[in-house]
Amino acid sequence: MRTYIDINCDLGECNNEEQFERELNLLKYISSANMCCGFHSGSAAFISKVVDEAVALNIVVGAHPSYPDKGGFGRRPMKLPKSDLTDILALQYGMLASMLTHHNREVKFIKPHGALYHSIMNGGSDAEALISFILEENPSLSVVGQPGTFFEEMANREGIRFLREGFADRAYNMDGTLVPRSNVRAVFSEAEDAVIQTMLLAKDGKVRAEGVNLNMKVDTICVHGDNDAALEILPAMSEALKKAAIEIKSPLID
Repeated sequence: MRTYIDINCDLGECNNEEQFERELNLLKYISSANMCCGFHSGSAAFISKVVDEAVALNIVVGAHPSYPDKGGFGRRPMKLPKSDLTDILALQYGMLASMLTHHNREVKFIKPHGALYHSIMNGGSDAEALISFILEENPSLSVVGQPGTFFEEMANREGIRFLREGFADRAYNMDGTLVPRSNVRAVFSEAEDAVIQTMLLAKDGKVRAEGVNLNMKVDTICVHGDNDAALEILPAMSEALKKAAIEIKSPLID
């Protein structure tokens, strides 16, 4: 029986003090922080402040790089030459690594953001760019992604640790992919729905899709920091996991 599960959240996306305070509250309920690197939201000043708080709470910090797309919050597909994307990944990773150096910490994982995430999971040039970057920069880095994808196969083939991710606050299609955000039912706004999905993933290795439970073994469960309901969802998830005697803990903890 599972004794712990990692809960991750996309953070560092704040652009003002109110959003920063909100992220501080989200940090209380997670074990891994996917830290925005400034290309889809956030600023170096706020990202650094969130990093400081995450380290103080002993939360594992990973890079959450994106396409250069602040106007679309990194959710618009882009086609970039492989070499350009590799450079973009290096810039984002480097900024976060520099911030963590001040705490004698390292970036532990990479989880791509938004449209880049989906492109990489499908394989192809973007996936090759990320694989190449990790092997060149730090082969001990883990990568977070959706299970059963081409990218999982690529990472496994190259000996890169792949953490299988499920989503507490997103609806799934029957093929195990996420319902597109253009669909009104794509994002859960009720904590109860997210808790049901969390417990299915954590206890049973399953996820609900169109009324059917699909097999989906995961190592980490995500709640999106920009979900308006995140401050209701995360405490409810934490309480449900506690009642089930499942600890919230990263597999990458020092």
